[in-house]
Amino acid sequence: MTFDPLGHIYYPDTLTWSKQVAKEAARSDLGVVDCLCILEIVLFAFVQFLLAMPMNGYRITADTLHVLAVLCLLFKLILTKKCGAFSGKSQFLFLTVYTLRYLDLFTYYISAYNTIMKIFFILSHFAIVIMIFFIFRKTYRRDEDAFRAELLVVPCFLVSLWFGYRENLPPFEVLWRFSIYLESVAIIPQLYMIIKTRQVEKIVLLYLFLLGNYRLFYDFNWIYRYIFESHFDKVSTVGGIIYVSVYVTALILSVFLRVKIVDSVQGELYKQNIFIISHNDNEPVTAGLIKQEKEIASEQISPEMQKV
Repeated sequence: MTFDPLGHIYYPDTLTWSKQVAKEAARSDLGVVDCLCILEIVLFAFVQFLLAMPMNGYRITADTLHVLAVLCLLFKLILTKKCGAFSGKSQFLFLTVYTLRYLDLFTYYISAYNTIMKIFFILSHFAIVIMIFFIFRKTYRRDEDAFRAELLVVPCFLVSLWFGYRENLPPFEVLWRFSIYLESVAIIPQLYMIIKTRQVEKIVLLYLFLLGNYRLFYDFNWIYRYIFESHFDKVSTVGGIIYVSVYVTALILSVFLRVKIVDSVQGELYKQNIFIISHNDNEPVTAGLIKQEKEIASEQISPEMQKV
């Protein structure tokens, strides 16, 4: 993988690089999610090589991190068949964001890469919402996912309408702006859920890390394009700044409130402080959470086994 002086990224020998990554993955003791993430990176690089589409390095890094974040969430849901750690409201907001943003999917063609990414984000978030609210709804912690999403949707929509009226924008442009503003705050229900319970699972922490860095690198992308291409997208830049600011605020609150990392081990939840090393790493979190996990596990046992 190489960069030219203007920051564009190319894969001159992608096949050789892919083989090397695959060999390293086979030698090491990696989990299923890790291997799938490595394969996704290889696939992503191979698609870039086939399409021969030059892009600046910041954008390709941002897109890769975004795809990895979504795959991380999908694999967590599919492999564990539990969704309690994730906010269904945040995922529904993200589905709304990408559905409205890509209304031009079949009417405005830019490139094969662009179309593939649009389809991926719409279908993946649709699948996530279906799994959280229907397939794995018994494990969804509705009481903890208590942030009022309308407090985010209504202001973003009103701001979009105001700018649309002021600048005489067409409806599609208004909805696109609404999706940008909404994306910048869509993660708040997930962060509220973490701060409210003062605990976060490792897989959720990884998901948030990838998602936050995706937006950070997109901000670098806009800075790069402004410097080298004289291109400035005011709406996307403002949305990106708000997005990163939300993450920084949540990080500060997490440090102040001493949010714990929660691991799921053999059906029980254990805690470990993120910032303080504890001598008792296997201390149970709360009786209520353990009871909830045991109830979920008992629902998965067949009636015949319960009689025994």
